[in-house]
Amino acid sequence: MLLNLVEMLEFENYTALGARSGQEGLALVEADPPDLILCDVMLPDIDGFEVVQTLRADPSHARIPVIFVSARARSVSGDRVPQAGVISYVMKPFDVQDLLNTIRGVLDSDHQDVGHNA
Repeated sequence: MLLNLVEMLEFENYTALGARSGQEGLALVEADPPDLILCDVMLPDIDGFEVVQTLRADPSHARIPVIFVSARARSVSGDRVPQAGVISYVMKPFDVQDLLNTIRGVLDSDHQDVGHNA
């Protein structure tokens, strides 16, 4: 799924990199901070919430908008997502157009609330 997502984003003229774990993703962010992060909640090493917590603790990465992607509604329910500083989430399986609309909406906004509790 990761490769398909990267290919789909590149087809839409986004520059996209994929990471297979939270630690690998954080290393990519450190090397070249992106404009936006799509992050699965369930990762093999640290979960998406830990990834976002690490990002928000670093002032140079704290304002990068994060969209969670999750197959489990329970993991993104309630106040946990906004409290973590995640700007939006998309449930798997997702409609590609819905995902692209979410990405465009986040990139077109000013992200003032990113990294802050709502």
